[in-house]
Amino acid sequence: MATFFELGLESQIGNKNQLVKINKLINWERLRGYLRKIHKNENHNLGGPTGYDPLKMFKAILLGQWHNLSDPGLEESLRVRLDFMAFTGFEMGSAIPDETTLCRF
Repeated sequence: MATFFELGLESQIGNKNQLVKINKLINWERLRGYLRKIHKNENHNLGGPTGYDPLKMFKAILLGQWHNLSDPGLEESLRVRLDFMAFTGFEMGSAIPDETTLCRF
């Protein structure tokens, strides 16, 4: 079920955006199994905060590589670019990983 943010993105970005096309073309959920257990809390109950969704983080790292962005640049782009939000699944107003989190991932 799409959120209001996701519904609004479609009208703002459109279907001609390359990231929208790539996002629809790839079955990202198939990659989730490869990203499983990437967080220590998934292997052992060590406490601490819950990590970001590994699939969203993986997609963010792809964007950084594809657009030749530094970690601070990627953090900023995830906060302001609608196409980056639509591609990764992060939403406006939700928690966005900071540059250190992106670097360590």
